[in-house]
Amino acid sequence: METIKTEAQEQGMIPSHKPNILLQNIEQIIELSENSELSDAFFNQAKPYINFVKDKFHLSDISAIFFAVFVDNNDSGYTTIKKLSDHFNCRKIRIMRYGESLRELERRRLIRCRRSGNEIGYRIPAEVILALSDGRDLEPRQNADLSQDDFFSLLSELFNERNEEEILYADLAIELNGLVNANLHLNLCKTIKKQHYTELEIILLLYICHLMVNNDDIFVSIYELESIFEDVNLSIIKISLRKGFNRLIEDKWIENMMNDGFADVNNYQFKFRKLLTCRF
Repeated sequence: METIKTEAQEQGMIPSHKPNILLQNIEQIIELSENSELSDAFFNQAKPYINFVKDKFHLSDISAIFFAVFVDNNDSGYTTIKKLSDHFNCRKIRIMRYGESLRELERRRLIRCRRSGNEIGYRIPAEVILALSDGRDLEPRQNADLSQDDFFSLLSELFNERNEEEILYADLAIELNGLVNANLHLNLCKTIKKQHYTELEIILLLYICHLMVNNDDIFVSIYELESIFEDVNLSIIKISLRKGFNRLIEDKWIENMMNDGFADVNNYQFKFRKLLTCRF
């Protein structure tokens, strides 16, 4: 017996068996929001489509609207506040008022935000675009009970995002702490918890382990840490390393590189004995 679709299904307002129903709703939001000035009339007209997208991802109304526009701009690099204001035909200050909605999308990893100098830009991660294109549900990223390879793959992703200024230091610290706590079956995580390292020591240790495992690099320079730590935290690390009371030096994870017989206070290496005995 053939199922008769309702008018709402035909317009993509409620779920159907079509794999691209989500994209249909996103497309409607994009078309209706263009030059809308984010007016009440737009919200009323687009309400069914906004509700579908926001319910799908558990977002606020404005986050669902922004997400739709980011999807439409996914092949044009980073979408700036100006691009958003141009799309809606409203002032940039109007978009800036919804900063928390943008942060909501970022925390949910539906977008990545690059903060470079005075310019802020947003992009949709490739895995999100692929899931949308394939009509697949977006599954929360698995970060618990990982294999060693998957653990270091996530470390690589997080530190690369930090290097590209796509994640705030505070968010990086939260994600790394959660990653360690969720994988205490791994020896590295077990050791970190046992030693009661500080937040800065944990991030530094994870970073040098990431360099060794993912980049085959056992050396770390004070200067490359500038892209990982904020200025005040970097100063604390510099002082502790240069004065030799950093826990990673005391516990023989790293040591100074030597230059003409003198310790180089700006460059460090994974301690050779630790490298031989370490079992992550």
